[in-house]
Parts: sequence; structure tokens; C-alpha cells
Amino acid sequence: MLPESWRSTVSYIGQSPLDGSKLSVWVYGVAGMEVVNEKYALRPERQLWQEKHTELCDNPASEKDLRMIEHPEMDTVASHNGYVHYWTGGLECKDDDSAYQTMYLLNGYEERLRNIGCTLSDNCVRTWFLVQNVDVNYIGVVKARKANFVGQGLTEKTHYIASTGIEGKSPDARTSVHLDAYAVKGIEPSQQQYLYAPTHLNPTYEYGVTFERGVRVKYGDRSHYYISGTASIDNKGNVLHVGDIEAQTYRMWENVEKLLEEGGSSMNDVMEMLVYLRDMADYETVRTLFDGRFPRTPKVFLLAPVCRPTWLIEMECVALKSESNSAYRDF
Repeated sequence: MLPESWRSTVSYIGQSPLDGSKLSVWVYGVAGMEVVNEKYALRPERQLWQEKHTELCDNPASEKDLRMIEHPEMDTVASHNGYVHYWTGGLECKDDDSAYQTMYLLNGYEERLRNIGCTLSDNCVRTWFLVQNVDVNYIGVVKARKANFVGQGLTEKTHYIASTGIEGKSPDARTSVHLDAYAVKGIEPSQQQYLYAPTHLNPTYEYGVTFERGVRVKYGDRSHYYISGTASIDNKGNVLHVGDIEAQTYRMWENVEKLLEEGGSSMNDVMEMLVYLRDMADYETVRTLFDGRFPRTPKVFLLAPVCRPTWLIEMECVALKSESNSAYRDF
């Protein structure tokens, strides 16, 4: 066991590395910041669910209290120059279906944000929904997230949150949905620029889901870019190049490029990539393509089916560009 002082937010996700490794690790490090770990507990949300959202759940929750996991939740919190960065990981629920679990996780996370003086709409930059058996359970995530977001003021007329929704298994088979999130306290609304690339992608609400394609967070000395899970899609919401892994890869790259370009960035600024494949038989082809174009960019290839069966590949990435934004404090 690590000493308590060394612990930080950790998520354990069942997405097999496709290079044959037993384990892959994605580590986010910062320098020059005060970093602490804050423990907290999420209260049961059964009554809130049953009062407002029973229609989303095929099997309403039982009368017993619903618990997340057996140990307290923990955020890794990094503070510097008036910004406080909250990394939340490992939020899970063991009861009922994916819709119930999604609503429960979001309710609990939103309460955590309120307790630290933040809101989902103003401060949450990025979410990850890791869904066990995504072909079956993703629809519950979609329904519950949409219903929850309306209550948080997140609609097609305001904005959503950059996000990935992908296959991911939990160590506990009862868990259908796992939630990770990143929020920043101290940013102004204008510091978040949502990215759309309308020539290549359509708004997600047009096909019933509720997330942003990407977001640029502007600081005085740089911009950070968080690109959501992105696949081979056009601006009508259609899957392009069904059954053709190479063509889907090229279109996916093009979509990511256009999102970054809208925010004044490019693929040259990308710091890391996570690449998700539905079929392990496509790994060698995709690895060759990525190594040919991005030989020096850190990247991991994972077995993780995308939320539509005809999407063979999806990627997400984080980019960083040094620049001056005099209206805001440095990172």
C-alpha cells in the first residue's frame, strides 16, 4: 500500500491494452502547485431519484440505502494562482440499471461541487462515463444524463460538457457506469470556449445525446484543449465509412483537427491520445497509421467498443498551446 501522503485520485478501468501489456497507466502531473487529497462521502440519493426520475429506471430502487463503494471518495486538488483544480475519479454505484446509476453518480458529484462552491455548468470541464456492456447500457446513461442536465441548466441553448462515453469495466460486476470528472474553481465563464467544427460535425443534441465535442480552457499563459471522444461522423450525425477501419481513422483525425483549429490549435499541440477500438483485429492497422503520423505523441490503444456498433474506432486527446491571453490569470 502507498503511504497516505502519496495517494491521489485513481480510477481502475477494464479496457485491455492492445499492445499486449498487462496494464497501461495514464498519469496527469503538475509542477509548482500545492497538491492535496480531499476525502468526502456521498449521501444516498434514493429519495431524490424516486421523486423525480423513476420514469428513467426499469426497476425503481429498493428501500435500502444505496452505497457507492466501501471507502470514502477522494479528489486530488491542485491549487495555484487563484485556480483550484479538482480531479475526481472512481465514482461508482452497485444498484439498479445504468440510468439509475448515472443519475445517482451525477447527483452525488453535483452535491460535491456545491459543497466546494462550484456548479456543474460553470466549473466542470470534462467528464468520462465508462460503461460496462456499452451496447446495452449506454442508452440508460444517455437518458439519465439528459434529464439531469436540464435540472442543471445545461441545454442546447446553453452548453454541455466535453465528455467521453465508452466501454469500460469495473472490478465490481454490479457496476454498469463509472464516472470520472475534472473541474476548475476560479475560472470565468468566458475562459471556456466550446468547440463545434460545424463543417464536419453536428451538435450532439441533434441525435439525442448531450455533450460538447471539445472545450478550450484559456489561461493567461496558455490554453488547454480537451477533445471529447471523437469518431468517424459527418455534420448530419451519420457514421462514415462503415466497415472500413482505415477510412474511419482518417475521418476521425480530420474531425479532431477541425475541432482544434477552431480553438486556434493543431495536432502539433496534442500531448496525449487515448485510442479506443471495437475489434482487436484492427489494432495492427491502426497502430501503423498512428505511428506513421504521430511517432512522438504519447498514445495508448485500448479494447473498448464505441457507443455505436458501426463505429470501429474513437479517440480523445488533450492539447496544450503556449500563448498570451491577457484577460486571464496564468495557469
